[in-house]
Amino acid sequence: MPLAQNVKMIIPRKEELDQDYVNPQTELNIGLWTLYAGATAFLALRIWIKVTRRHGLWWDDHILLLSWIVLTANNAIISVEYATGYVTKTWDDRMHILINITSCGTVIGQAWTKTAFAVTLLKLTKGYQQWGLWFCMGTMNLWALFRCIFQWAKVCDKPSYDVWYRLNFCIGWTFRDNFKEGGNVYNIIMDFVFAVFPWFITWNLDMRKAEKVGLCLTMSLGMIVAIVSAVRTGWKDEGNDKDRYYFERNAHSNIWVYK
Repeated sequence: MPLAQNVKMIIPRKEELDQDYVNPQTELNIGLWTLYAGATAFLALRIWIKVTRRHGLWWDDHILLLSWIVLTANNAIISVEYATGYVTKTWDDRMHILINITSCGTVIGQAWTKTAFAVTLLKLTKGYQQWGLWFCMGTMNLWALFRCIFQWAKVCDKPSYDVWYRLNFCIGWTFRDNFKEGGNVYNIIMDFVFAVFPWFITWNLDMRKAEKVGLCLTMSLGMIVAIVSAVRTGWKDEGNDKDRYYFERNAHSNIWVYK
């Protein structure tokens, strides 16, 4: 890529903020990085306990660390987007590329965090339950892979998508939307599946009933994630009109992704 084009990619756009739009940059950064700090603290505590007690790190820990790296990079790029021209009527190539990157980062991060929990459950299951977990992990990550490929594809009969940074094949607009929406729904289903799994695993253990309920509730907090994801998916598909609060709602959506 020529040097001039490289420079264009990293220099912020000129001040051309449309005053009709509400700029949620401050709120976005507060929400995004507060949740990031909480997630980082919990992950650090998990790693510290395992290392100090000499349990060692297992596959689920390594997957979580990888997803944390993706989360860190994604949050940084989203902050750059809102600081350098996201809240405008039109986007240049640089902004479209950043948005594509964060869209893929979000999808990969979500798939890997769910995969990490599924790998944890593998240690507690056997037989058909393990096969079910492997199926869930495989299909989730396969969808994430194709979702990222399609994110960079051109759209047939859409000249605005026929640009230099997109892959040299096109997909239909309807197929693109349906694939994205269907994958979002499937991810919500996976959240519910992983939230219910601990109840089947722990209910037959030799523990007091109160302890079982407490353990199951703790391991089933993903149910909250599933509910929030369902609300977000329905709202993004139907309720985000491009009025002056359009970008503010997009910022809320960016924050909800990391609930």
